[in-house]
Amino acid sequence: MLGNAEVDFILKRNPRSKRLYFYVDDIGLKVSVPLRTSDTLLNRELNRHSAWILRKMADWNAQRSDNLVWQHDTALRYLGNSIKLKLIPMQRETSAELVAEELMLPIADANDSRSIQSRVETWYRKAAHDWFQQRVTHFSGLHQVKVNRVCLSNAKTSWGNCSSDGIIRITWRLIQAPHHLVDYVIAHEVSHLKEMNHSKRFWQVVHSIYPDYVKARLELNKTYRRYLLI
Repeated sequence: MLGNAEVDFILKRNPRSKRLYFYVDDIGLKVSVPLRTSDTLLNRELNRHSAWILRKMADWNAQRSDNLVWQHDTALRYLGNSIKLKLIPMQRETSAELVAEELMLPIADANDSRSIQSRVETWYRKAAHDWFQQRVTHFSGLHQVKVNRVCLSNAKTSWGNCSSDGIIRITWRLIQAPHHLVDYVIAHEVSHLKEMNHSKRFWQVVHSIYPDYVKARLELNKTYRRYLLI
């Protein structure tokens, strides 16, 4: 928490760094700290710079001009494929359903963009949880590790994280990315159940179940913005 705001951030522990650095860009907050920085010190510094961080994040949000227009025929992404949003006039608003390459959404008021967005996001979240659960089961089986729970996050600054108690969280927005990028993120997080760090050994563990991780990581770094529009 920064002030009254819940802020996700990307944390990098740098063995060569001697001080903490904060960066804010179009995907949010990034924090670089010396390797052995304690959580207590990190939280204290985050709170000490909270006014600056929140101001910078507000500035970036104000600059965004790429927000989707929630209307009939809006182009969306699902597992790397382009799909079209189809609004179906109907008083009884049932769940959205993907039919071929069209997301059919029964809607009472086609001008209510907030309702459209909320209901599309609800569909994305369910689709994401179902797909992520399948892929976590696959990769955890390859590593022979136990995942206690798969959860969705709302993060825009981190694709996922894994805790030592076997809980994996993945941002639902990742469901827009191609299959192989989703697999890379999930393989990455599952591998943390063997190595809770980003050491050379960790990347060897990732390689053992996802050999093309370097290529996938570079691709995700180049294309990430397109998955953050929602």
